[in-house]
Amino acid sequence: MKKSHIPISLFQFLNQERISLLSVSLLAGLIFCFSDTILGVFQTDDSEKKLVEKSIAELQKIAENKKKNYSYKQKDTYQPREGQTKRKFSKKKLINKITQESLFEFDPNKATEEEFVRLGLTPRVATTILKYRNKGGKFFRKEDFKKIYGISEADYEQLEPFIQIVKTAHRPAFAKQETEFKKPPVKKPDVVVIDINTATTEEWQQLRGIGPFYSKKITRFREKLGGFSSIEQVGKTYGLKDSTFQVIKPFLKISPVFRKIKINQLDAKTLSAHPYIKWNQANVLKKYQENHGHILDIETFSKIVVFSKEDVERLEPYLDFSE
Repeated sequence: MKKSHIPISLFQFLNQERISLLSVSLLAGLIFCFSDTILGVFQTDDSEKKLVEKSIAELQKIAENKKKNYSYKQKDTYQPREGQTKRKFSKKKLINKITQESLFEFDPNKATEEEFVRLGLTPRVATTILKYRNKGGKFFRKEDFKKIYGISEADYEQLEPFIQIVKTAHRPAFAKQETEFKKPPVKKPDVVVIDINTATTEEWQQLRGIGPFYSKKITRFREKLGGFSSIEQVGKTYGLKDSTFQVIKPFLKISPVFRKIKINQLDAKTLSAHPYIKWNQANVLKKYQENHGHILDIETFSKIVVFSKEDVERLEPYLDFSE
């Protein structure tokens, strides 16, 4: 591994270099101090006098060069050498792309890295699973698979119906004890039809690809609306993938909404709590009623400019014009 380049200051020489520089400087200083005495010895010969002066000048020049060679300019910030760059780390969120078309039955204890990627998992998640298995890790129950880093609750709910774990002859004691406190997962029937406005979270989970995570989101959205006015509305549930909705769509049936909006009786705050009515629309609606009286039909309601044609069509099944 290459070491970072760190400038060496004038006073951080190697011992041999320091001694050499000190010796040359000391010799030059001595010659300079006693130059008159040395020159006095050679006063009878001008050529020898010039030779001594030349030697002194050369020694001084050598000393100066030594200092220049080991001097440097202190920099405020460290600059990497040419070709050397700071290492950057990127934190990419692990996003799996699981679709209904990519799903097939698999055993997480035996599947290859390529098969995990075909299911829609990222290569990084596939590698994590293989590392877990290489270290002796085993998947004894379907629920064990969602403990893998990078597999979200939503991912697991899509994969869960396709996980097929072959029972092993040797099972650790702790895993055996764990099953004594948990009921085995209920196998979902092949065909089931549910009412989208009366089904409980448990009934939603009978559908393929729907687990506790999606069933709670669907029923919460239904409660805010006051019921689904169409089967297509179920597919508008936030976070529900269209591929999953298309699988369960044939097993859904419709019934009337269970709660309507009494626009002539409710205040603006209560009206704006509905997913299809914004705060400014609720305020304009109440202002309109103050000036024109109660709204008695859908034709009158559609004249309020803040509601588009699409808004009116979505709200019509929920509107109650009673006074």
